[in-house]
Amino acid sequence: MKLIFTLVLVFSTFLTLAETEINESVTPEAKIKKFTRTVVYESEMNREDAKYSIGVGMGFDYGAYGRSYNLGYFLDRNNILNVNMVNVDTERGSYSENYSANVISASLQHFTGNSFYVAGSVYGRSAKERQLDNNFDLQNLSYKDMGAGIKIGNQWQWQNFTLGCDWIGLNYSIFKLSSKGNINEAVRLDRAATLLRLYLAVTF
Repeated sequence: MKLIFTLVLVFSTFLTLAETEINESVTPEAKIKKFTRTVVYESEMNREDAKYSIGVGMGFDYGAYGRSYNLGYFLDRNNILNVNMVNVDTERGSYSENYSANVISASLQHFTGNSFYVAGSVYGRSAKERQLDNNFDLQNLSYKDMGAGIKIGNQWQWQNFTLGCDWIGLNYSIFKLSSKGNINEAVRLDRAATLLRLYLAVTF
């Protein structure tokens, strides 16, 4: 029994000395680099193992407040392909101005650092507007168009969870596919803003 105890003690001491030697062989610069990589670039590191994401969001998008749904595919840790479905509405009653739209977009989200990104997109939109004309009469308009947009934001990544925000963006209409009514009265046709759109997603 004493022999076994002695052998265990010697083996434990050997492992402790070996671990101490390994730790001492790591330079302070390497330790700082590892700390910076783990803490400062945590979101970037967590994106390395992610492949797909499914998310929901709410905020001001395509000119009005609404909700969105997202599917994402990670090309690598700094580039994500996204497909977004957005529904916005400013309904205030039957006798007031109104804007509603359903939008499908595809975007490339490029990270320039740990969490900051720039995203470019192309979209297709089906929209309805009710606006006052020059005679203060309500006009019902509808149109379908295609366009492109750009936005900036931050996205923080945990192992299987994402929190992000599109801080600001602008969408430009390029092609008018169809329209009904006096399209010149449309307020949000040519340009529609994105502002403070928050979203959550799961990644796997």
